[in-house]
Amino acid sequence: MSGTELKRVIGVKTLTLSIVNMIVGSAIFVVPAGAARELGSTAILAYLIAAALVLVVALCFAEAASRVTATGGAYAYVDRAFGPGPGFVVASLQWVANGILAAAAVANALVATLGTVAPVLGSGVPRVVLMGGVFGVLGWINVRGAESGARTVVGFTVLKLAPLLLLLALGLRFVEPTHLLWVDQPTIGSLGRASLLLVFALTVMEIALTPTGEITNPSRTVPLAAVLGVSTTALLYIGMHLMAQGVLGPELARFQAAPLAEVADRVFGPAGRTLLLVAAVVSMLGYLSGDLLATPRALLALASDGLLPAPLVRIHPRYRTPHIAIIGYVVASFALAVAGSFGQLALLNAIGVLVIYLGVVLSVFKLRRDQVRSDREPLAMPGGPLVPAVAFVMVAALLAAAPWAQQEAAIGFVAICVIAYLARRRGTRRKTD
Repeated sequence: MSGTELKRVIGVKTLTLSIVNMIVGSAIFVVPAGAARELGSTAILAYLIAAALVLVVALCFAEAASRVTATGGAYAYVDRAFGPGPGFVVASLQWVANGILAAAAVANALVATLGTVAPVLGSGVPRVVLMGGVFGVLGWINVRGAESGARTVVGFTVLKLAPLLLLLALGLRFVEPTHLLWVDQPTIGSLGRASLLLVFALTVMEIALTPTGEITNPSRTVPLAAVLGVSTTALLYIGMHLMAQGVLGPELARFQAAPLAEVADRVFGPAGRTLLLVAAVVSMLGYLSGDLLATPRALLALASDGLLPAPLVRIHPRYRTPHIAIIGYVVASFALAVAGSFGQLALLNAIGVLVIYLGVVLSVFKLRRDQVRSDREPLAMPGGPLVPAVAFVMVAALLAAAPWAQQEAAIGFVAICVIAYLARRRGTRRKTD
């Protein structure tokens, strides 16, 4: 898509809020305990590493967006720099890592949160039935029409931030300063695992940046919004973790399902715990609803270009929605959610996202060398090649620190994408001949 027929109506404020909305999903309610389990009192190190990574990558996205203004985000940048093959790999990773894997991880976090209230829901058949009900209802809402899906997303989003900000403001009064002292010695392995978990928490900025063709003055809007959005959410995540660690101390790692709900219980009493659990459930449902509204449309676009099976293009005769794409996406997300756990799925998601980031960072070097530009002056990042070079080193280091099983899964998926692309290209040539 060139984006030339689209209206450029998204400004700095709207794009910044969109980035914040996408990043603040389920992870903020559960990752403080996961980070504390890996690093103890030094967990904040993982937040700082992940925040620094996402910030330098955001600058790379910003420069790429200032040079390639077509809609598509990471896919458009990599496709323009390296061609349709690498672009296809990035597009596939986008809907798998940022789509199915993320949705499955959030569904697990949702069920674990509800399991703290009703333990029977946290395992066995009730867990599977609950996940099936959540995906089924949200899928049905989106099959019935994009308008109903959008209304659902807005309704969930409105209730997302207020309880968190209230807890942060009042919880600071209950912080015990000694709980913030570093008494643990982190290892390289634990630091890498915790940082990957935080990468999962702080990513999906790239989804908000996808509609580049509808952003006003991308060379200015995208850099400002990316930096503001990532910085705001990173500060929120860091503040919530420090507050939770300051209140719970070494006990933080014990509350893997709902650590912030435990903090709220100690700050506000039982009513506070209930409020945070409700806020967490609302936020997770909101994320899943928004994901089911957006990602199946990406599958529709890829199928329209011949990159995915043709049935995904079908439109429901009554509701005028891509019902096959929605149903297929729901089934795949549900299957992965049942088969995996939050931690496993979050790690796989983070590795997939890092591969996407690697493609975007490398595309910046190529776009610069080829002097690709839009009708406006491209963003000139301070330090010249320093920012993308730092981003490349950080992404490569985190990929190297990932568990080998997850690395194998990522390599295998990329290989399948390459084979699928080459097979499609060969088939197209035969038809042409």
